[in-house]
Amino acid sequence: MPRDDRQYAVKQWAVDAFGEASMAIHERIARLLEEVIELAQAEEFPPEQIARLVEHVYSKPPGIREQEVGGIGVTLLAYCAVIGISADEAEEREVLRVLGKPLEHFRTRQNAKAAAGIALEVPLLNELEHPSELRAVEIHRRIALVKEEMDFWRGIWGTGSAVYRERLHRLFQLEEELNRRLQKMPLPSLCSWPGCQALCSSGNYGGALACGQHFLITNGTATC
Repeated sequence: MPRDDRQYAVKQWAVDAFGEASMAIHERIARLLEEVIELAQAEEFPPEQIARLVEHVYSKPPGIREQEVGGIGVTLLAYCAVIGISADEAEEREVLRVLGKPLEHFRTRQNAKAAAGIALEVPLLNELEHPSELRAVEIHRRIALVKEEMDFWRGIWGTGSAVYRERLHRLFQLEEELNRRLQKMPLPSLCSWPGCQALCSSGNYGGALACGQHFLITNGTATC
């Protein structure tokens, strides 16, 4: 997988696992620092030296982030050369390993960090809103979104990844709830918009829901 594709895939994975809040700059810096410190620990680098490095760096004016990102990359390449591994292969292998694990695994780990005050808390899968809590219009919109996400992950990994399977389960949940509500919906359209009336009279309730501004369903009851 080309590196730019890995970058996009990892971004999508992070949002899926931890939500949009995980894209906050300081959260991303915290996770980057955590990985660097874990590598230092693996190499038995003394923690007091890390404290001295922090003091030294923060005593100078801040750098330019694009240049600093490049510096991280250059330094990592030099480190990998010293220990005799390919930085590119190590990164790709880790991306594939991460994408193969259930998102719940990472959410649980993230919340352990949050409890220690070093990360943002995220909802666990069983704490996410259930489709029954959503309006039918919103369920219809989310079905389309989940299908787009499934197409993305299928293109990267096929249908065997944990992320894809979780999206498939979510799709089943959403479609089951939408079908349950549509079965309860009265046949006459209550919407005054002609487009919705035409769709409903033809039995295309899902299409009517797509208008989103005129046709709403709450607890199985059609309203305008």
